[in-house]
Amino acid sequence: KHGHVKSACRPVRLLQHINMWGLSKMPELPPTNSNTIASAPRTPGRPTPTQAPAQPYSPAQSYSPVQPYSDVDGEIDLFAYLMLLWRGKYVLAGLVVAAAAAALAVSTFLMRPTYEATALYMISGASTANQYSLGPLETYQQIATSPGVLAAAENALRKDPRLTSQRAQPSGATFDFDLGQAVNAQILKDASLLKVTVRGSSPALAQAIALAWQDAFFAKIRALALQDLTARIQAQRDNIAGMRQALAEARQDETLQAGARQAGARQTVGGAAPAASDQAGSRGNSGAATVVQVDSGIADLAVALGSLQQMEKIRRALANGGMSMMNVASPPTADGQPVAPRKMLNAAIAAFLALMVGVAWIFLQEGYRSWQQKQQALPPRG
Repeated sequence: KHGHVKSACRPVRLLQHINMWGLSKMPELPPTNSNTIASAPRTPGRPTPTQAPAQPYSPAQSYSPVQPYSDVDGEIDLFAYLMLLWRGKYVLAGLVVAAAAAALAVSTFLMRPTYEATALYMISGASTANQYSLGPLETYQQIATSPGVLAAAENALRKDPRLTSQRAQPSGATFDFDLGQAVNAQILKDASLLKVTVRGSSPALAQAIALAWQDAFFAKIRALALQDLTARIQAQRDNIAGMRQALAEARQDETLQAGARQAGARQTVGGAAPAASDQAGSRGNSGAATVVQVDSGIADLAVALGSLQQMEKIRRALANGGMSMMNVASPPTADGQPVAPRKMLNAAIAAFLALMVGVAWIFLQEGYRSWQQKQQALPPRG
């Protein structure tokens, strides 16, 4: 008898546990009493005296397949959330695979590949015997991306017939890229290097842009150096002219003071007064100071003339190409592998975003379903 009662209760308890973990959509069964099951007659359709009549099914007896929230102190049931995501695993997997495949397809067939050509230039921060400097490295970085250099490089590229089929639109008259975005200059201060990176739609185009930019850049800094030297030479010439005028005035003063000293000496020999003798002595001291001033002016003038000759020599060397503005540490070289688009990175980003969207959709859907069940469980308004 007791074995029969236990075997009859096991299916009921099993169903209750299955329903508690959200694995079945069956409504919760009312609790049963083992004594009632053992002693009550099995008359179909008629309840026993100790057995409560069967209640009709109502939505309040049903609850969500997975209850995301715990009823103990407002804690969140993480296991319930994991079960909820596990139920939607096929939806999440489908979204991730579809997004990654779409990103790969767009990166492969719709996005144009981009190639890079890189060059390194060694620049001295100060002028030397074999190299003229315009200033610090930041000056060269600003010149490298200046509108004048980019415009000169673009004009050179437009005249290159080898690039017509790679760069022209159907009309054959305009570029399909912007040099302002294609050329990037970066300073490597530890090595006193200027790194220039040029991008193009093919390796040949990237290298051609880099070479055209290099020619325009060298011409620009040479023109700026000649302009700077011309201004400095003119300033030095004006300075030398002023020094020569000051030296001529000092020599004139020296001549006048020498004549005054000679006149004072003759008066002293002829028996002049002591005051005249003192005046002649002061003129002698002034004459000595004037001589020192003349000698110093002559030395300064010699130094200024030497500096002027050196600047004129540098200007002639720059004009004839005999002096370099910088040393090419690494000529422009294009890599055969594209740097953009990054297909795997794009696919990973798309897959991650799709996963986040799928998780949010599952949680929102479950929240809406729970809200509907709570609304159905409310008693009807009188």
